[in-house]
Amino acid sequence: MKKILSTYFDLNSAERRGIAVLLCLLALLVLARSAMVYIIAPPAPGKRLQNKLTASWEGRKHELAATAAASDTTVNAIININTADSASLLTLEGIGPALTHRILERRRQLGGFKNYGQVWAVYHFSDAVKKELLEKTRLN
Repeated sequence: MKKILSTYFDLNSAERRGIAVLLCLLALLVLARSAMVYIIAPPAPGKRLQNKLTASWEGRKHELAATAAASDTTVNAIININTADSASLLTLEGIGPALTHRILERRRQLGGFKNYGQVWAVYHFSDAVKKELLEKTRLN
């Protein structure tokens, strides 16, 4: 260790400054590399919408439960899947915020669903959810 330090002190001041500058640049590069995650890759827009839907659903879930408990009759309204908003789709059993987002995004891409095969292509629905969708939704 003494030999390394004595070698460093044998350098002239310009060489010592050069080494110090290189060490500072190395530290700056390491710091910039760790900050890249926050600078270059912010959350994707779809992910932000999904987070927003999840937060909305968490608050709305309690409202829906309170409304259902308060009323003795349930409304069996048929939902038009081509015009439904996310809140309407969230009332269906087995449909959560992420699936609602995928259904709405696929509907936007297709310009509307023509048949239920297009809806099933969004996600691998279980038989129970397919039955629920067939009973409580329509395409036109």
